Amino acid sequence: MTEEQQHPYRVADDEGEGWLQHPPFGDRDEYYDTYPRRDLGELSYEQLAEQRGPLREVGLPTDEDVARLEEALTTAGRKAATTVAVALLNVAMAAAERNREKYGHGQSNLLTAGRPGSWEASTLNSVTWSLGPNIKATRVHPEALQTIEEVLRGWVLDRPVVVEVAENLAAVISRVADDHGGWEAIADRWLVAHEGAETVRNWMCSRAFRTLTEYDAVFLAERNPESLRQQVAEEQKWWLEDEGRRTKSNPAGFANFSRIMSTHVPLTPEKASADEGT
Repeated sequence: MTEEQQHPYRVADDEGEGWLQHPPFGDRDEYYDTYPRRDLGELSYEQLAEQRGPLREVGLPTDEDVARLEEALTTAGRKAATTVAVALLNVAMAAAERNREKYGHGQSNLLTAGRPGSWEASTLNSVTWSLGPNIKATRVHPEALQTIEEVLRGWVLDRPVVVEVAENLAAVISRVADDHGGWEAIADRWLVAHEGAETVRNWMCSRAFRTLTEYDAVFLAERNPESLRQQVAEEQKWWLEDEGRRTKSNPAGFANFSRIMSTHVPLTPEKASADEGT
């Protein structure tokens, strides 16, 4: 195979499965397989294209898509996280309906075809099918939902290149959370208090600068104040080592951290003794 004929590293087939390229090695020719699903076998690119094509290469989101998502999430405010969950559900159902009409079954993994074996993809599926159906309409921002759905449909359904959703979407959500004060700035009070909130937050904010949130601070202040003091000390060092980080790149994040520190961090024994003596 010449350089001009090189095949893409990741592709999505027409039913929504993601395939990973294994280059030639020793006596083995190049082949593609799926993960974590293993029942589809190992196929050459030509076999894959013939049996499960047309194939689409997995690529990156456009700058325009990212800007539209950031604007929509910012507009949604504390409804952003729940609006994302509903958008994911709607796009997943559209992909399933497409397969039902075209192939006679309602299964599609298009939302995770870009990198199906990652923990982010697993969490995205959980958010889509466990959280999405249980969100009331009053917890969704309609205009933001329309924009997010349009972008996600473009990523997995409507274009010749499939975009990996779980990591790219988390990256955008994380930036918006950073810019507006953290997890509580994008999640409503019901989601923050939900028993599965930590799983959702760990995915949606997995690319955030910092992870200490109001929820964490309250929990640690009650259960493990020493752990909270240590975490705050580490984050304080991180903020203080770069003035631009505090004043230019992420002032909202620093303001959020400062508020949490002043409100929830328990006094050290030395500080408490000093205060008692005044």
